[in-house]
Amino acid sequence: VKNSDVLRHFELARSAGRLLNRAPDILFIEQNVNIVQPGSGLVAIVVPYQILSGPQTYFVREWILRNTQVLAVIDLPPDTFQPHTGTKASLVLLRRRKQPLASVADVEVDPIFMSVPRWIGHDRRGSPVYKVDQRGLPTSEILSDFSDVEQAYTEFLLGQDPSTKHSRSFVVPCSTVTNDPQLRLNANYYYPTETLTKLFSSERARTDWTCCKLADVTHKVFFPTRFKRNYVDWYEQAIPFLGGASISQLIVTTDKWLRHDDPKLDELRVETGWILVTRSGTTGIVSTVPEAWDGFAISEHVIRIVPNNKKLSGDYLSIYLRSRIAQDALQRGKFGSVIDEITPEYVEQLDVWIPNDSSVLNSLTHVAKRAETARNLAITSVLDAVKDLDRSLT
Repeated sequence: VKNSDVLRHFELARSAGRLLNRAPDILFIEQNVNIVQPGSGLVAIVVPYQILSGPQTYFVREWILRNTQVLAVIDLPPDTFQPHTGTKASLVLLRRRKQPLASVADVEVDPIFMSVPRWIGHDRRGSPVYKVDQRGLPTSEILSDFSDVEQAYTEFLLGQDPSTKHSRSFVVPCSTVTNDPQLRLNANYYYPTETLTKLFSSERARTDWTCCKLADVTHKVFFPTRFKRNYVDWYEQAIPFLGGASISQLIVTTDKWLRHDDPKLDELRVETGWILVTRSGTTGIVSTVPEAWDGFAISEHVIRIVPNNKKLSGDYLSIYLRSRIAQDALQRGKFGSVIDEITPEYVEQLDVWIPNDSSVLNSLTHVAKRAETARNLAITSVLDAVKDLDRSLT
């Protein structure tokens, strides 16, 4: 929406005294809130997932928290609006405040019902999906857990634990949301996975492990800026360019090459020992840079983590990021309504659990280091064999 005659009616279109162009889905939220009764009016609205989770829509969430009481957030399954659109969305229930709050700090501590249902009853083509019986055969019953979500919400209204009716429904204090630096409202971010629940509730977590932030044990977490890449035909000094799909492969093949003196090359180069994490599309794939890839160029869709080996071995960190607890945490940080993304800033704040027993830490580190050495040997051995064969054939 670019028309200033329209934009001037919306608080969400204003920033520092200026009118800014806004997507209609953002203005749609404010319009719906404005047409219900102050103090009692309810709005049940489906919003793109990005609005509740993305860093660029922080201002929308701040406005929602100041102007409404958030009662419920249900992250809808990805196929909800298929086959018409793959846009991910959440269902949000809001009550308009009698008067907007001056600050998010004034938000009450009331609980918010949240849910992450799995099934919507159809697939991405719009075809019905049916439950299967114990033999694995389809039944005539549509596969959907929304009736369970409804029962869970009823339990919530009665002051009971909603997870007794639906294991993926839960309660989050509003203060938990307001304490989050990004004010995230998507339910998936707060979903208490089994791995995290077991760890935090165990005595071992407090006695056998030390927890720190990933930023505390690394030099840098980043990805390059996006710019036009000038690919060239292969020549002896050409630099291979790898995409995110290549980083977990043993022997990578590429038909994309950059000049060895490309002025943008240094931004894309990676170094031996760096840890790589895919940040868009299929997020959370973890790999490391073997010696054989030192100096290669890698896509900006891959986050680079530069370990601080004086504080924590990069070999241990690389296997930790592949663990279930770290992978669960990476998936919690996804945002985007069409393409999943995570940010370096989110990755920096991941919890890293380190065993207090140095023998355990050293053993895990040794295994990871030995595996990385073997991986590099496998890569160089195969490549050398191919080169020898090419020379023999020519």
